[in-house]
Amino acid sequence: GDAALLRSLEGRGAKVAAMLAFSSGEPILAKVYSCFSLLGFGNLDYLPSEDSVTLTLVEKYVKFKQGEIWVAIASNFEASGIRPTAPDRERLTSGIELSEHLATAVRDAQLSILGREAQEAAKKEEKFYEDMRNQRKLEIESKFYKKDRSQLTLAEIRQAKEKKEAMLRNSIRDFQVSPLDLPGED
Repeated sequence: GDAALLRSLEGRGAKVAAMLAFSSGEPILAKVYSCFSLLGFGNLDYLPSEDSVTLTLVEKYVKFKQGEIWVAIASNFEASGIRPTAPDRERLTSGIELSEHLATAVRDAQLSILGREAQEAAKKEEKFYEDMRNQRKLEIESKFYKKDRSQLTLAEIRQAKEKKEAMLRNSIRDFQVSPLDLPGED
């Protein structure tokens, strides 16, 4: 990914060519650019990071096309042996350098988006493991407070059973049903 991109950015105008190599379907990119320019590029925060990375490139599509044209003009001058005038050379160099800087800025923005996503994923993972540790801690604490019935002696089990039966007898003793409450007898 990033290493291959950095290796491909060697040489004059290679940055622009590398960024445009990612966008092989130019007619589609032009259509996507026109749609998003109408929608607005800034209010699409809900997009997944992969789409945001692509959108970063699409947002600068016109500028990349301009850079591609500057590189093509310079190549045509070299191929035909024409040497541009000093002001033309300055403008060509300026246009190509601007495109290179734009490519670097877009790459940095894309890496920033991916870096934020990696940080968010790391935070979510850390929270997940922290929740697991807290749950395990609570389970250990609850086991401490719950007495394991298998470790009770027979005398303790019989005593607990007698207490339960006594509680049930005492709770029912005060409860009386009057004949008026019985169904079917009027």
